Order: sequence, then C-alpha cells, then structure tokens
Amino acid sequence: MSVKKQMSALEGMEVDHTKEKRKIEETHSYACKVGGRCESSPSTPSKTPAPKKTKNVDPAAASEPSLMEVQNNIIQILSEKINNRADHLEIMIKNNSKEIESICESLNSIHSDVMGLKNENESLKKENMEMKKKAAELEQRMNDQERYSRRWCLRLHGVAENSSEKVKERVKEICRAVVPEEQRNEVTAAVDIVHRLGRLRAAEDQRGNPRPIIIRFISRTARDLIWKHARQSPFLQTRGLHFKEDLTADGREIRPT
Repeated sequence: MSVKKQMSALEGMEVDHTKEKRKIEETHSYACKVGGRCESSPSTPSKTPAPKKTKNVDPAAASEPSLMEVQNNIIQILSEKINNRADHLEIMIKNNSKEIESICESLNSIHSDVMGLKNENESLKKENMEMKKKAAELEQRMNDQERYSRRWCLRLHGVAENSSEKVKERVKEICRAVVPEEQRNEVTAAVDIVHRLGRLRAAEDQRGNPRPIIIRFISRTARDLIWKHARQSPFLQTRGLHFKEDLTADGREIRPT
C-alpha cells in the first residue's frame, strides 16, 4: 500500500471516531434534558480492563474439608451415636420387659399362695370358733357336774388343829351335836370322806386360823339335814364353829358365803 493510501485510511478512522464521539455527546445532552440532571460529561469508552491476577492456592489449604463436609461429618457422627443409644435402649427395654414378666409371674404365684392361705385361714377361723364353742359347752358341763357333785359336801370352819387329831371322829361328834337326838345315828353313818383343805401351816397359824374341813356325805338327805340345823345351832355358835356350802369358784362369786 502506498503512503497516500495509508494516510487517507487514518484520516477516515479519525473522522469516524469524531462522529462517534459527537453522537455520544448528543445522546448524553438529550438524556440530561429529559431527566433534568446532568453533572458530568459522558464517559468515553475505556479500554478493556486488564485480566485479574489469580492468587497462588496453598496445597494444604486446598486439602482441608469444606463447611458442608464438616457439617455432614458431624451429622453422621451424631446419627451413629443416636443409633447406638437407641440400640442400647432397645436392649435395656427388652431386658426390663423380661424382668417385669418374671416379676409378674412371681407376683401371680404369690397372689395365688396368699389366696390359698387366706382361704385356709378362714377355714381355721371357723374351726377355731367351733372349738371355742365346744370348749365353752364342755366347761359349762364340767362346772354343772362339779356343782352337782359338791351338793353332797359341806365345809366346816373353826375346828382347832393338832398333830395327833382324828379329823373324821371330831367331825362326827360335831354333826351329832347339831341335829336332834333321833337323827344322830343317821347323820353319823352318812359321813363318808373328811379332810382339811390347803397346805399344812405353822403351829402359830394353826392356832389362830385353822384350815377348814371338807365333809362329803353319802346321802343328800343327811347333808341337807346338817345344813338345815347348823344355821341356828347354839352348839356351833358357842364354840365359834360354822358350816358353809362347798361352792365352785363361779358359785362363790355369785353367792359369797
């Protein structure tokens, strides 16, 4: 290409650039009129920005896990622990369930035994009540029998004691003195068993408080005859002697003599 042609090409480029610049200014001024503001002149197209320089990356930093990876690792660890705990709890629950079943079986067995003992206790209570009733009846019958047998007996109080005494002969003499003369032989023959009551006392006690004498007659008629005349007998009153009925303990409480 010749020098003239090159110069003409450069001039053409400058003309085009000038036209482009004028168009930009016209557009800018129009925008200012429409918007009402215009503080600076329009910027001309700048050159293409230079490419940014990349930083050098540390290989150790590049190998570190990201935040997402750390979170995932934490979640995984927690999940494993939760699963382990859940498995452990499940095992514990199963073991506790077995123990509870065993305890329930034991309680059922104990309940059954208790119910059996309760029934047995009720049965024993009934038997005990029946036995008490029978014992009371037997005791009453024995008391009645004892009272009946004592109707043949009398007790004589106030007869002095001595070591060589003949109690039966002394009692016969007293009985003969109490009843009328025509009944003395009958009463004397009816005296069966005679002895003193209680343990032997010291000589001083014997003189001051001699032991009573119990007399058993073979005839109720003779016994009642003595009892009838003894109440108003002057022989007994002058000597400090007196007869009493031979009552049981219950009878003495009801009718003290």
